[in-house]
Amino acid sequence: MQYQIERVYDDPIHDFAFVKLFTEDGRTPGDLPEEVRLRPNEAHRGCEIRTVSNPYGLESNIGQGYIARINSNVPGGNSTDINTEYITVTMSSRGGGSSGCLAVNVKGNAVALHCASLDCVSFMLPLFLPQKALRCLQRGELVSRGTLQIMWVLKPLYECRRLRLGEQWLSRFESLEVEHLVCAKVVLPEGPAHHAVETGDILLQLDGELVPSLLQVELHMDSHVNDPIKLTCWNGEEIREIACQVDDLHALTAHHLVARQGTIFHKVSLLTAIHNNIPVRGILSATNCQQPFLGPNIIESLNGTPLSSLDQLNKAIDANQNEHFITTYLKRLDSHGFSIPYTGYQLGAIDQVRFEMRKQPQQGGPWVITSMIFPTTIRRPLPGLRSLEAVLQDQAMGTSVRKSVLVSNPTKLLVGREIFNNMFSFAAHRNVHVDGEFSCLHHGFGLVWNAEQGLAVARRGKFSIFDEIVMTISGRIEALAKVIFLHPVIDLAVLKFEITGDFEKPLRDPLLADRTVLPNDPVCYAPFKIFDNIYIETIVEDIDEASCFSDAETNQSSFKPFSSPTCQLRTPPKPGQSEGVIINEKGAVAGLLLPGSYLIPLNTLRSVTEHVLSGQVANLRFRDFDIHRMLLSDALRRGLDQRWAQVIATNQVLYVNRVPAHMRLSTSDSTKHPLRQGDIILMVDGSLVTQGFELGFEYKKPSLRVLLFRQREEIEVDVPTLSLHEVSIDTVVNFCGSWLQKPSLAVRIACHPVYSEIYTTGCLCGSPADLYELPRQAFIVGINGKRVSTMPEFLNNVTDLPFGEHFRINCVLKTHEHKVVTMKKSDLAPTIHWCKSLSSIEDNVTVNVIDEHCWRFSVGGKTGA
Repeated sequence: MQYQIERVYDDPIHDFAFVKLFTEDGRTPGDLPEEVRLRPNEAHRGCEIRTVSNPYGLESNIGQGYIARINSNVPGGNSTDINTEYITVTMSSRGGGSSGCLAVNVKGNAVALHCASLDCVSFMLPLFLPQKALRCLQRGELVSRGTLQIMWVLKPLYECRRLRLGEQWLSRFESLEVEHLVCAKVVLPEGPAHHAVETGDILLQLDGELVPSLLQVELHMDSHVNDPIKLTCWNGEEIREIACQVDDLHALTAHHLVARQGTIFHKVSLLTAIHNNIPVRGILSATNCQQPFLGPNIIESLNGTPLSSLDQLNKAIDANQNEHFITTYLKRLDSHGFSIPYTGYQLGAIDQVRFEMRKQPQQGGPWVITSMIFPTTIRRPLPGLRSLEAVLQDQAMGTSVRKSVLVSNPTKLLVGREIFNNMFSFAAHRNVHVDGEFSCLHHGFGLVWNAEQGLAVARRGKFSIFDEIVMTISGRIEALAKVIFLHPVIDLAVLKFEITGDFEKPLRDPLLADRTVLPNDPVCYAPFKIFDNIYIETIVEDIDEASCFSDAETNQSSFKPFSSPTCQLRTPPKPGQSEGVIINEKGAVAGLLLPGSYLIPLNTLRSVTEHVLSGQVANLRFRDFDIHRMLLSDALRRGLDQRWAQVIATNQVLYVNRVPAHMRLSTSDSTKHPLRQGDIILMVDGSLVTQGFELGFEYKKPSLRVLLFRQREEIEVDVPTLSLHEVSIDTVVNFCGSWLQKPSLAVRIACHPVYSEIYTTGCLCGSPADLYELPRQAFIVGINGKRVSTMPEFLNNVTDLPFGEHFRINCVLKTHEHKVVTMKKSDLAPTIHWCKSLSSIEDNVTVNVIDEHCWRFSVGGKTGA
């Protein structure tokens, strides 16, 4: 049977929690199995136990073991458990999924809770505190928890003797058969005992009673919350009597979460303070998502406003909504008290999704969502560029503030090289998962191509059309930009920005060469190093073609371009300088050089930008097959007629290297792609083609007439070209935490056939898709037995699925293995649809929450719609 659950208690510093089971209508189920009796006192050395768990997803796996020790320290890898003793059990190694299972003895009573494993040793939590919490919950009482903001550990008795603890004390503990004493490991600053207790002090008595175990320390603290107590400690020199007041542990736990600017904030909890030895105060950025709140850091101020609570943080962000960028002072958890200034843009798209969650601080009960703002249309404001007179952004684009004399004298910065005026660095912020890439921040460089129209070019592999981009041009001008064109088969992107400001030295278009570079041309190479302007005079050794990137830097991008020209320079770029501009002797731009010696020639740059400026991008069509070169002699050995040797002036021909699969072309054998891998291309539309640049990348015709050589025969086929919509990712859907899109061109090339236009690229941690193991990189082909092949069909079928009820998803993996996943929708994972029109460069990204009318959240403990 399956039930709904609700968390009613989770311990602040121990690895256990209690949940409540109920049916769909909110009633307590009456067919529950018999309860397990908690008997922590029955745990002793040599006790035989059994565990029932599901390691590695195996259901009802029974393990056997014996208790070896009942007073071990918490293993170092468990960061959610402190101030307790663990039970060590010798048994077979436990796999993933075993944590949380109960260990029962031969009587069937539970004696411990499995928490961690190391080889053939399992570590288990004693059930004294869980039993105490359960009794309080059954009586409807609050679970009182106290602390002195100290982390205690066990120290063997013989080590305490080395610390010169008196024999009278040692004999008293030995008479109680105590093997370990309680020692202070971490004493937090500003805690109730920081003025008297030091690290390494041994705790002997609490209010006059001997302390033989950590359990007694916890029970004593829990019974004296907000009351004064007296500690007797040995500090290696003398016995000291210390008076202090016990703090409420629940009050030192994060009970309020705020999500703003793509980052989750909460106050510093006791566990975080213990692990970093910092005071329990301040605001912590819990996730490492967006600048300028890189986490985990303690946020001290925002644009000069000191912050000490989450309400102050919300007010400060709202008060600075009209500011283009904000400055925060952060204190890194590993910086030992040093504050670091960070500067970054306030991004409207990132701040679209915001929510707040709370829970009662007196008890670890369920989290309650108190407010939620869904995303709307993401508008891309393009304010006028402005000069940063006192602030200069580095290559990280908005992540740090640098003092620089170069700003006051930009002529020295350019050292007479006008091309550096047109270089820019950028930071692309992304809040969707596209093509398997979910890095929230991408950095890179580019070149301003048309200053009057506000066009710039950069690497295509760094962007998606959903990105929000911040540019710094020539190290002195900042602007927001957006992607208006991503070339499907070339590593080239065109950005749009707007210039309205007046500057001492306004932007100008770069001087363009009259032709592209050729072998043996003397050129200059200017790497994209805005603050270290390097101008390398060299000679083009060779212009070649490569089927794919070979440089290690390019493996970071999921975009794999088709075969394109490569440029080999006599003076090769050094590491870190592999991306830049090639300039001829007259100082004119002749091409872009990208990592892997990948060359984007001038004629390609001109052709693409002219199509963008004329508004004809939506009408362009592209070839979907990749080519590579072959020696003419090899082609003749395959049976190519000798007459072609008289016609072909070069010593090479082209052959088909990679062919994609399309769902519309893979429904039957008769409609497969007309080309086959290994086909030798002879003529295209009546023209002889032996070089890659002769074939081109962009077309206006719906098909190409190709004469090819296959299996010792010359045949003519019509090869269809694809529109921009067919090869571009313009729609992304998040369904139950899983990111869905149509398969990209790279996926279509790798997978034969393509089973549907719905492809999973990843999922959010803890989402229903993650919990029910919806596979990544798979094609969804059915919902509840009904065939779906396109994204509109999928959305129509999942919109009416009720919350809390199971449904089936049929999918096909990249290995052609069919899989059925049974899952259900969650109230906290609505279906969100991102869409961007490719027909107009002025259109914004549209965000639609499909399940908003069905989504439920709790306010003040009540469920609302």
